Amino acid sequence: MTKYFHVLAFLSLCCLAVSIIPEGRKIILDCGTGFVKAGYAGDDLPSVVVPNVVGRGGDKVYVGQEALDRAMVYQANLTRPMENCEVIKRADMKIVLEHVFKQLNETPSGKKVVLTQPSLDV
Repeated sequence: MTKYFHVLAFLSLCCLAVSIIPEGRKIILDCGTGFVKAGYAGDDLPSVVVPNVVGRGGDKVYVGQEALDRAMVYQANLTRPMENCEVIKRADMKIVLEHVFKQLNETPSGKKVVLTQPSLDV
């Protein structure tokens, strides 16, 4: 159920972004506590879905699924940048967002980005 809700929310934001933001390719960014989803307005599904987690092992920093995989094998320390839909570790959130933009083959500067916001009626 949750998976479908996120897809529907992403689709509705894509339609909204296409209609209200003029010209250029718009990036939709949904930063959730568990996953960061990103894609383009007008697309049916997010192009990138990354677990919102950062892992550190030695001098290396891992993001998303790689961090989860490394934690199981190499006992990397995991941190989550968000808790209860709020950013609690800004430096780690920056690392995750840089990874997401890299996966999109985009640079965030000069781009039109629609950032989702959680509903407060829960």
